Amino acid sequence: MELDKKNESIIQEKEKILQFISELEAQKFKVFMDCYDKINRNFKMIFSKLSPDGEAKLELENKDNPFIGGLDIMARPGQKKWCLTQAMSGGEKTLTIIALILSIQMYKPSPYYILDEIDAALDDANASLVAELIKELSEKSQFIETC
Repeated sequence: MELDKKNESIIQEKEKILQFISELEAQKFKVFMDCYDKINRNFKMIFSKLSPDGEAKLELENKDNPFIGGLDIMARPGQKKWCLTQAMSGGEKTLTIIALILSIQMYKPSPYYILDEIDAALDDANASLVAELIKELSEKSQFIETC
């Protein structure tokens, strides 16, 4: 009789622990997706400023369980086709990654940023677009560019 009570108690504790784990997993998923959605929205907006005729987005490899898959960075600079960053030129990659970094910055701001020669792969027109965007963002954070 006493063993039956202990067994039942253990089973109940196990169920409580499994329920708690399930709740934590659901909360983890919700927080991650909220963060992902906000950064993706920022990324689209910033990329469109850096590439006025272009578009960009983040895509999860596994939308049902993002913790299993990776993240693809997709962009369409100018009027070109959608592609992954691996298929872009150096300047296009630079603009795309700057947009991603600044998107994260907008989600979770830091008081200052040090940018080391981020315009090295950019032509003058794109360097000017980046400079204008950083000037706009510098109202909330300090940016230091090194040469």
